[in-house]
Amino acid sequence: MDAQFIDAEDQDAHASFAIASIAIFEGPPPSYDDFLSAVAGRLPDIPIYRRKLRTVPLRLGPPVWVDDPEFDLRYHVRQTALPPPGGDSELQALVARVMGQRLDRDYPLWEFWLVQGLSGGRWALVSKVHHAMIDGVAGIDLYRLMFDATPETAASAAGTCNAGEQPSALTLAVQAAAEMMLLPAKTVLALAAAAARPERSIRQLRRTARATARLAAAAWPAASSSLSGPIGRQRRYAWSRASLTDVKEIKRALGGTERRGPCRYQQWLSRTAGASRRGPEASHGAITDSGVDARSW
Repeated sequence: MDAQFIDAEDQDAHASFAIASIAIFEGPPPSYDDFLSAVAGRLPDIPIYRRKLRTVPLRLGPPVWVDDPEFDLRYHVRQTALPPPGGDSELQALVARVMGQRLDRDYPLWEFWLVQGLSGGRWALVSKVHHAMIDGVAGIDLYRLMFDATPETAASAAGTCNAGEQPSALTLAVQAAAEMMLLPAKTVLALAAAAARPERSIRQLRRTARATARLAAAAWPAASSSLSGPIGRQRRYAWSRASLTDVKEIKRALGGTERRGPCRYQQWLSRTAGASRRGPEASHGAITDSGVDARSW
């Protein structure tokens, strides 16, 4: 699936599979050098952030991750400031511009933007990471890693990160060819294992069938509306605010959880978005009966 994100970008000049997230903090922002040092001290715990993509010769296999021998943290950690008055609209415009640019595949596929100038003496951190590297839950875990629960700052360990040996083009091609040759044998072994334990295989098939049936409604084509249509390069970023108490009440009513098993919650979101598509059109997008702009989902 990670390789499919890369292929989809190659097939559509306007597609971009980067994930954006914003964290807003109260108080004075750290200096750029202090923040750079804090990020450097945590890089050994997230080695994927020092790796970049390498294409396999003749496309014999999907791209592979390799250590970047010329990794420069300052390229990935950037700083900027919002124009006055530094409100939501200015921050949204900044994120839209950042997300409108594709990540350069000659480098590890991520960026941090240290944003100053927010109103009320606040600052923000904008994270931009390619979906081939992490998913949404992994992005939350990254924030937990980045921000300590105690004021003490972890000592920088950037010097302990050494780039591994770079595979040659011939090595990548040979490894991909070997994988292709072994694929039929792996398939036979998997079928043999399934035949040896038929009861387990049947249970797995039943679980897969139930999960597919639950998600079938979400796969139904959406009616034409302002939320569908051709994708351009320009991006707009917006959000809406909701009470955490209300969100948890929805979770309890539909049987979802904070971390796992979100299928029923996703179905609720699909129904909400579907209702907005069928509802009346407004000049700024489709609005649900609850008054929430569905674009924010």
